[in-house]
Amino acid sequence: MKQTGSFVVLTRNNKSEVFLVKRSDFPVWEPQGGGIENGESPETTAVREAYEETGFKIKILRKIAEYTNSKTSKISSHIFEGNYVSGIFKPEYKSCEGKWFKITNLPSRMTATRKMMIKDCLLSKSELIRKFEIPAVSVQNLNLLFLLPLKSFKYIYSLIFKNRFFQFVFITMICTFNLKIINIF
Repeated sequence: MKQTGSFVVLTRNNKSEVFLVKRSDFPVWEPQGGGIENGESPETTAVREAYEETGFKIKILRKIAEYTNSKTSKISSHIFEGNYVSGIFKPEYKSCEGKWFKITNLPSRMTATRKMMIKDCLLSKSELIRKFEIPAVSVQNLNLLFLLPLKSFKYIYSLIFKNRFFQFVFITMICTFNLKIINIF
């Protein structure tokens, strides 16, 4: 199934700062974004998601890129650059944090894809859409498993048990592991 989302890299002060939100389910910092609803354009989604997640009114400046992973989950993301217009931070979920970060001092708890979004925003000067193949699992994200072992386990566990295929694979792996242990003794 193809899923499509939109993200906005929200900047201010001539792109010297970017606004990031710390997720409540898995504590990593990321730009605002989410799924495109039926009948909604990617740009409208980016504006809506920014408002829902921050309470900020923003202005989309341009489309930066489209990231596509056609080999695995076929998730396509539309990436926009946006400017802060007005508003006070009001998180969508009370446990979320929001903060302006200097571009030169981004938090370590970010996924490789989200860092790439910010880098592309800073480096891209043209209006052209750039396409990338994003790896489903990046070696660059392994540091998050070590920084947040319990949260990582809970997050992966919740993903497994929301999907019947992953439930089957997980239970099969556990049963196979248990049979090997029994055979050893």
